[in-house]
Amino acid sequence: MSAIYNTQSGTLIILPLAGISQENLSITVENNLLKIAAESKSDERKFLLKERSEDSYAHTFRLKGGIDLDVIEAKLKEGLLTIHIPNQKTHKKIEILAA
Repeated sequence: MSAIYNTQSGTLIILPLAGISQENLSITVENNLLKIAAESKSDERKFLLKERSEDSYAHTFRLKGGIDLDVIEAKLKEGLLTIHIPNQKTHKKIEILAA
């Protein structure tokens, strides 16, 4: 189950991905779509109970236009993937150079 928050600094997406390593995780942005794909390694053990039966995960989020893709950050820690998408700057002071 994913959680999406709007904060003062931007948008925060949190996804539980227990058992997924960084090597088996892919995050891409194309045409304003943030795509997350993950695959867990197959476990040969026979389980009496396995609460999470999925061996792969894929989810797509639509982003607002005009986002600077170079400032999106992602962290995977203790089974939680956190993606931070900073707010777009709405104003900028332009320096006037002497001629």
